[in-house]
Amino acid sequence: MASNAPVQAIGAQGHFGSTVDPSSTESRIDSLAQLNLPIWITEYDSANSNESIRADNLETLYRIAFSKASVDGVLMWGFWAGSHWRGFNAAIVNLNWTLNEAGQRYQALLTEWTTRTNGATDPAGVFAFRGFHGAYDVAVTLPGSQPTLRRITLDPGTGTSTNVLIVNPNDPSRPVLHSLNYSPASGQFSFQLSGDAGRTNQIQVSSTLTNPISSWTPLSNIYNAGGTVGFTNPAPATQSQLFFRARVLP
Repeated sequence: MASNAPVQAIGAQGHFGSTVDPSSTESRIDSLAQLNLPIWITEYDSANSNESIRADNLETLYRIAFSKASVDGVLMWGFWAGSHWRGFNAAIVNLNWTLNEAGQRYQALLTEWTTRTNGATDPAGVFAFRGFHGAYDVAVTLPGSQPTLRRITLDPGTGTSTNVLIVNPNDPSRPVLHSLNYSPASGQFSFQLSGDAGRTNQIQVSSTLTNPISSWTPLSNIYNAGGTVGFTNPAPATQSQLFFRARVLP
């Protein structure tokens, strides 16, 4: 920093002894947060022969970290008793690959912080839910049709995140809508579509959904290696709405 080298994030090692003190841990995170850089707690572990205390330590650290907007994540520095650098008393997975109490507590936190929900839209086609930030796979099923998979991302922060998904069962190109009312502050619209791994998708745009396929404007060809293709329009849109589609090329 003295040489004005760029600093993009903070890594705070998380090697704890037999206990994790919540007050001092939170205070240190808050102090680092004053630098206004994303924080990762790296190399987390805590050694205690008492599995219950080890589980409490893990939960304390993870709950504090998860509650802080400044913390982007926690990297666990070992988990299996057969290879943990601090030995059996720091592991969350036993030698026989079963979860000990600390491992079960970790799984419980993952379950608690995972959002699963389902239901029908209202007459206007709106389905509202409260969820944790992260990536979501959304299956949209119209009456008499097969489910269509969409992937959306809820960013951390306050307020309401609105995602508009349009499903047309007669058009396999899977159009999605950009609207100035729902776009981010930059005006750039991003979307992801899942399926068709190993194929190339052509991203196309149109100002209306009723345009024939030949009238859609190609923007980019993206090879879909792993089954999910993502796209962000290169410039903010000025129209009141635009429709994007990802067509699978022959």
